[in-house]
Amino acid sequence: NPDFVNVIQETVKIARDVAYTGSLFANFFFLYLLDNQQSLPPITHDLCYSVFALIAGQGSNAPPLMKTVYSVFKESVPSYAPEKFHCEGLMSLISTEAKQYEENIRNHITANFRGKTIQYLLIVVSDEEDEWCIRSLKVSERKVLVEYIYEKVAGSDPSWPKALPDEPALRSKAETIQKSMTSIFGDNAIDDKKLNAEPHLYIPWMFHILQRMEAKVFVTEEKPQKYVSTAYVHRKVKETNYVILSEVFISHSRTTEKEDRFGDDMWGVKLSLFENEGPMRPPDRDNYA
Repeated sequence: NPDFVNVIQETVKIARDVAYTGSLFANFFFLYLLDNQQSLPPITHDLCYSVFALIAGQGSNAPPLMKTVYSVFKESVPSYAPEKFHCEGLMSLISTEAKQYEENIRNHITANFRGKTIQYLLIVVSDEEDEWCIRSLKVSERKVLVEYIYEKVAGSDPSWPKALPDEPALRSKAETIQKSMTSIFGDNAIDDKKLNAEPHLYIPWMFHILQRMEAKVFVTEEKPQKYVSTAYVHRKVKETNYVILSEVFISHSRTTEKEDRFGDDMWGVKLSLFENEGPMRPPDRDNYA
């Protein structure tokens, strides 16, 4: 039955559009709170459902603050047409999408927190302008050191790595970094169970990492190497591909008629939220107690 098929296709399309737009607004909502130094609410199904319900025109029961931010969202995106996403009778399907989005957030924080934090630590100990800089170590040694520091911060009790010089000054530096990190997260163990249960406590730290990475500090040896390694070639190829892909994307976006519902303004707003427009503020340590 063609009519039945059309109804199914239209239903799926509406649910998909609401979920996609809802995910954009969810990012806007979280970044709005972070930018205004407000604590994030717990990530729950009800929270995600409220986000999607506002997009679907059924958000009368959404939290007042979320309604306020949604008004800012609409004003910030002139080409956004809310009425195109309004729907009735599909909220059970939207609820399922909201549950999936909640799980995606939890899984993202759980899967990436350790790796991103170690990457962050490697950047700061390699940055000559950072107080935590330890340029005297080789890159391979710095990697071992920051993994050791993370494990200490996370609550385990690793022994001093054999790959590192057993020097009092280096141990003292590592302890200083560890204490600074612990002052942010507290003494509670950081494991997958806690990350999955309370992702809202760690999103601010992930955002801080993103801001720090935008500084584009390159992790290099203290003395430049005099040979071309495979890692060097891989890095240069990757940088070249990134530039090429960026130019292609920009060219395509300027010459191709867009089929999305927002237009260029949406992406302008979305990107500006990630720009570091002021001094980077570490997350409030009280949130992690």
